Amino acid sequence: MLKREGTGTTGVPTIPISWWSWRPGIRPGNALLLGLPLTFLALLLIMFGAIALSAGIEDSSSPPLQVPATVITRTSNKATGQAQLMLLLQKTAGIPAKATFTLATDRAIPLHAPVTVSFSPRLHVAYALEYAGQRYALQGASAAGNLPGSIVFMLLGLLLLPYPALLVHWGWRDLLLARYERGRLSTMEGRVVALRETTRSRQPGFAGRGARLWYGVALQPAEEPQKRLTFSISEETYRSLQKGTPVRIVYSPHLHYVYTITETKH
Repeated sequence: MLKREGTGTTGVPTIPISWWSWRPGIRPGNALLLGLPLTFLALLLIMFGAIALSAGIEDSSSPPLQVPATVITRTSNKATGQAQLMLLLQKTAGIPAKATFTLATDRAIPLHAPVTVSFSPRLHVAYALEYAGQRYALQGASAAGNLPGSIVFMLLGLLLLPYPALLVHWGWRDLLLARYERGRLSTMEGRVVALRETTRSRQPGFAGRGARLWYGVALQPAEEPQKRLTFSISEETYRSLQKGTPVRIVYSPHLHYVYTITETKH
C-alpha cells in the first residue's frame, strides 16, 4: 500500500511514502489485549488439530470399538439408495445412547434387529455397521476421522499465530520500557513531510483501531533525509501539525506508539 507524493516544483520526484506498516502504533497495553487472545486462539487451533490428526492416524491402524445396538427406526431414500437408521446403543463410555447413521446402500435391516457398530477407539467416530454377518460402511465416515479437517485446523492456527505473538512480544517489551526505562525510548528529530486522515475502511496497517478516524504523520529524519517514517498520531496532534514543521518525536521502539511529538526551532 504505497502512496507517492508526486513531484516538487522543480520537477524532481519526491521520495515515496508507504503508510502501511507491521508496527501498528497502538499502546503497548492495547497490543497485549489484542495479541494475547488471538495467540491463545491460534494455539488452541494448532493443539486441537494436532491431537485430532494424531488420534486419527492411530485409529486407522487400531482394532475398532464394537458396540452392540438395536434398530429403533428406519427410513429409506429411494432417490439416493441410502438407508437411515436410528439405533439404541449399549451403554458405553464416550458413546451416545442413541444415534442416527446413514448407510452407503439401502439394505433390508429390519426394525428391532440387533446390529454392531464399529467406532474408532480414540475419536469415537462410527464408521461401519455389521448385521447378519454383513458389514456396511457408514456414509462419510472413516476410522481415521476427518484428517483433512484436522490439517486445516493446524494450518489456520499456524497462519494466525505469528503476528499476534509478535504483538504480545512487542507490547510487553515496550510496556517495560515505558514504565521502568523511559530513557531507552526511541527519539528522533525531523520534519513533517505529509499528514493523512482516513477512516478504518481505508486505514493502513495490520491491526485495526476501531471505526473512528485514523490520523498519521510522515517524517523526514534529520540524520537520514532519504528516509520517510510514518506514525499513528492523535487527532489533537494531527490538528497542531503542518507540513514542513520541524519536530522532535518520542516513541516506543517496537510498536512505534507516539508518546510525544513537539515542534522544535529551525
